[in-house]
Amino acid sequence: MHETDLKGFNPESAREYVLLYITTLKKTNAEIAKINTELKKWENRARLAEANNKLDLLEIAHNKVMEIKDRLAVLNGEKAELKHKVSLLKQNLKKSKLSPQYSVDADSLLAEFQMLLGEEDTAAKELKNLEIENNLDTLKEKVHKKHLT
Repeated sequence: MHETDLKGFNPESAREYVLLYITTLKKTNAEIAKINTELKKWENRARLAEANNKLDLLEIAHNKVMEIKDRLAVLNGEKAELKHKVSLLKQNLKKSKLSPQYSVDADSLLAEFQMLLGEEDTAAKELKNLEIENNLDTLKEKVHKKHLT
């Protein structure tokens, strides 16, 4: 499953997932604004050190400016990636709202099948349970990985 694919999410979970990305984007924008303020401060310090011919302070300020610009470049890259993902997620969320949502009562469906087909094979049931547990473990890993990013 791709990060922007909302298949398998119920409507509420899909909305929360998209909201998580939007929140991350807003936090990234706030961090960029904060770092831009810090950059301006250090650029002013560099100009002041240069104007007063304080070469040692100028070097320190210049190094700090370069460090801040590097951080900004990384954050701006993350921002661009997040904006793209948020755009795709919003589109996918709209599509998922338009597609029909099906709800199945698994217990009643199983009871109907048992009435029609008789008792099910226990080996097949055990294999099906193993398959379900394996799928559940895979899904848990994916959700855990997405929660970490």
